Formats: sequence, structure tokens, C-alpha cells
Amino acid sequence: MPRKGQAYPANAQVIKADGKFIVPGLWDTHSYGTWFLNDFYINHGVTSIIDNGLGGELSILHREAVNRGKIRGPRYVISIGSLSTPTRFNTGYER
Repeated sequence: MPRKGQAYPANAQVIKADGKFIVPGLWDTHSYGTWFLNDFYINHGVTSIIDNGLGGELSILHREAVNRGKIRGPRYVISIGSLSTPTRFNTGYER
């Protein structure tokens, strides 16, 4: 933040927030993110989620749809479903 009397950088976005609260976005770190929950997350201040249960390829498709603006939603981080035990749900991203 510039000191009094200093100029802001030319590309700075100045937001007038006098009399308002500015809070950081919330993380949901145990989520099963799906398209129908995105509005719920955004409307309640959740700006990032960690998907730990939707399932491999479907999670990747969902994340990419959000990242590319195809659907609205919070920032998407994908965890993995299995570390060592082979299952019929392995995606190749586990190791």
C-alpha cells in the first residue's frame, strides 16, 4: 500500500470500501465439489475448495470447466483417492 502522497501503480485496481468489511475468501478443505454446489460455495464466501471425493477424471473435467470459465465456481484443487491400494477407481494420478 502506498504511503500518503505516493501514487498507485498505473495498473492498480482501487476498490472503494469505506464503511465495509474486507475478508479473505474461505477454503473448504473437505469437499465433494460438483456443479450444483458451486453457487452455494460462491454465495457463502468459499473461494477455493479441495475436492477429495468426486473421483479422478470427473474432478479434472470439473476443475478445467471452472478454470476455463465454462461453469462458475470456486478455485478447485484436486486431491487423490488412493495412495497405495489398487482399486477399480484408480486413475493413474495416484502415484
